[in-house]
Amino acid sequence: MTGPGDTRPLIGRDDLQCQLTSRLGLDGSEAGLTTTVLTGFAGIGKTALWDWAVQSAQTAGWRVLIARCAAAETALPWVGLTDLLSGCDDRLVGKLPAPQRHALAVATLRADPVGPPPDERSVGTAVAGLLTDLAESGPVLLAIDDVAALDPTTKRALRFALRRGPERLPLRVLATTRDEAWGVIDEFPGPPATLTVGPMSVAALFQVLRQHLGLTFGRPTLVRIHETSQGNPLYALELARALERREIHDVPGRPLALPDTLQDLLADRLERTRADVRQLVAAAAATWRLLATDVESGALAQARADGLVTVHGGLVVPAHPLLGSAAYAVLSEDDRMSLHHRLSRTAADPIERARHLAIATPTPAPDVALVLDDAAAQAAARGAVEAAAELVRLAVPHTPLGSPEAVLRRERLADLLLQGGDAAAAEAAQREAVAACPGGPERARPLIRLAGILVETTSWNAAVPVLEQAVAAAGQDAVIAAEAYLTLSAVIYDDIKLSHRHAARAVQLLDSAVDPDPVVLSGALSQAAGARFRAGYGLDHEMEQRAIELEREHPGRRLSDRADAGYAALLKYADDLTASAAMFEDLLTEAEASGDVSSIAYILSHLPQLELWRGDFAAARRYADGHRSLAESAELASQIDQAHYITGLVAAHEGNVAQSRRLLEEDLALRDPDGDLWERHRTHGALGFLAWSEGDTARAAAHLDTWNELLRTIGMDEPGYSRFHRDHVEVLVATGRLTEAERFLDRLAGQAEQADRTSARAVVATGRGLLSAARGNDDTAQEHMAVALDIHATIPLRFDRARTLWAAGQVHRRAKAKLLAREAFSQARAEFAAMGARLWIVRADAELARVNIRPGASAELTETERRVAELVARGMTNRQVADAMFVSPKTVEANLSRIYRKLGVGSRAQLGARFGGTQGG
Repeated sequence: MTGPGDTRPLIGRDDLQCQLTSRLGLDGSEAGLTTTVLTGFAGIGKTALWDWAVQSAQTAGWRVLIARCAAAETALPWVGLTDLLSGCDDRLVGKLPAPQRHALAVATLRADPVGPPPDERSVGTAVAGLLTDLAESGPVLLAIDDVAALDPTTKRALRFALRRGPERLPLRVLATTRDEAWGVIDEFPGPPATLTVGPMSVAALFQVLRQHLGLTFGRPTLVRIHETSQGNPLYALELARALERREIHDVPGRPLALPDTLQDLLADRLERTRADVRQLVAAAAATWRLLATDVESGALAQARADGLVTVHGGLVVPAHPLLGSAAYAVLSEDDRMSLHHRLSRTAADPIERARHLAIATPTPAPDVALVLDDAAAQAAARGAVEAAAELVRLAVPHTPLGSPEAVLRRERLADLLLQGGDAAAAEAAQREAVAACPGGPERARPLIRLAGILVETTSWNAAVPVLEQAVAAAGQDAVIAAEAYLTLSAVIYDDIKLSHRHAARAVQLLDSAVDPDPVVLSGALSQAAGARFRAGYGLDHEMEQRAIELEREHPGRRLSDRADAGYAALLKYADDLTASAAMFEDLLTEAEASGDVSSIAYILSHLPQLELWRGDFAAARRYADGHRSLAESAELASQIDQAHYITGLVAAHEGNVAQSRRLLEEDLALRDPDGDLWERHRTHGALGFLAWSEGDTARAAAHLDTWNELLRTIGMDEPGYSRFHRDHVEVLVATGRLTEAERFLDRLAGQAEQADRTSARAVVATGRGLLSAARGNDDTAQEHMAVALDIHATIPLRFDRARTLWAAGQVHRRAKAKLLAREAFSQARAEFAAMGARLWIVRADAELARVNIRPGASAELTETERRVAELVARGMTNRQVADAMFVSPKTVEANLSRIYRKLGVGSRAQLGARFGGTQGG
């Protein structure tokens, strides 16, 4: 939704906007008379879409005639026509014949009535002439909001006029209506089209509430608003306002109450029904599965006749959730308790029975809590995370304080809330669990779990002091202390060496323990492998597989905390993109099936970067947009930060400079200038990449120098994690800082060897090629570039390979090997174009323009020349080539001279690079 006069994209209406753009011809397409009607329920957003189209047409320079109709004005003659023609120039009206001009002037209040009232035929003829005149000078949009309320005289005049107007002229009608059809449409010339404006998605509704009210809700509450409003933004806004004012409350197990603004809309309709019918509608709202066979047939028949309920597959449901909520709201508290008692006895589903039993039991009852525990476990096993959380929330008041269950149930609630996407409520529940736990080692575990949630709701750094409390609370308990240390290792990104030490300490403590908890041991092994990897010692596949096998035998962690989820991420950084993508796809399927929102967000945070490296920018954009929407609607603070960075990085690769710079600079502005090292380093790297992609060397150097400095401060020696090394070395060479470039490459080469990182070796070879070329060592430079391209043949980094081709083109151009340069730049450009890397297409085009190849000898080699070239490229001397071809060495020399000239190369090394050989001399 946007306000009138706003041409920005509407939230959640992209498809309809595209259809309208095409249907109306706003995209510049040729079209004659067309009629388009937007239909849908009241408040669904028809007028917002209509406003957008009106403003878009006005912005495009169209003549737009507008009528906003109201039911109270239906009986007034010509009121719609008066509105439509209010913006028409009197000079246009003055061109009409006198009878038509007079009739139209009287009808639209431009002249006092003299004599008999205006003749409808004269008015219709005048409107036809006027519309024709207008359309002959450019497109005309006839825009009518709520056409059902358009006065009959105007309807008839428009029907008359439009049926007589030339169909070839660019005249378009756009109307809105609550009805599924408008009788006049079928009589208009031109094929009519009906576009139904349907419910908004949960994600779109989240954006509407945030944009219009500045309000955000946890995902479960947001889903309840969506279900109750059925995605109607008008109703959703009313519900959100009432929740914010605390006029209504989201009570577990019960239909969402309605604010007075909506309750009053439905009260009269409900009051006109029988009491047993209202009870039936309330029951349908209060339960998940009300069978038609379980209700009194007379009441059901009357409820259906009144349009209050429908029956689908034998289930009775309110005709609209608002009706159900209203019927439930008018019940007295005693009647509600009686209703839930009755439903707890008749419900066939054990989960449903438990829920009704809890609501119908107002005083604490431990036996009810046990029933709810069992029901929650069943709901979670079915993937109904939100239902499971609701059942555990109902169990908490039935649990005595001071009991072990008081802690366990609150922790279970926190886990389910986090999985369901309500991070703020999860943090509150876990803090209650910590408060309910006595001191000593047992208090450490709730603190550790709280730290894990804080990572989602606040930041990695916010979890550190909580984990330090957990280490202190654990005391001499080696297993619990190990769990605290391994979690500390996982959250510390600003000091990689410290993270590595904490992980090693956790493993050491577990080694000293007798029969350690296998879940803790699995986590320790996984974190130790991750910390070792980030410290630059390579990926320990054996340790990761051991952790995964232990976890499979003893499951107990949330999906995103599991060893296989961490391993999938490390495989990505270790260049095994295919295996990483396959694992993430399986994990995503599992997370979606279980409704684990926070784990879905974690997986989606990795997929955009993976797709960027593979060169599928469109997939990266889809994943980034999905991740950002989910993270925001679930209020996962750390994932929101990640989403801003990732979306900015994707935009940089696409060449969307304004969006990328805005997102990345906003992200940087939020960071503590004396802290947040990891977040600041990656954002400076992305901004440096963006600037270098634009060709802004000075700005790129400033950001990439900071990136390098922070990377060294953090101690990140794994070159697969933060991949802006290529940008940094290219900028160092471009700015003439060759000694710094050499030192940087030497350090990176050492890291690549220690970590066994193939992608980093390719960057080193590329960097050494550029460095050698800058120092005038053309043959050596081309050898390095050949090595870099050979390495890229073994790894699926499509974008990096394209950039290596671009760099190779620069090296060839410096060496005057113009044909080789043109070929490399052309290949790079084709790859950039296929990926949609707009800024790099521009850079490739600029380089191609600099390769000035003189017309002359054909670049086509004869069969003899090609054979000579291939043998020389293999490293043979002229004498060896002569012997192999049974010719004289002078013949070889003559052919070689022609080959050099045709191919634009000047040495055997350049020829080797051209033919993929290994010749280095």
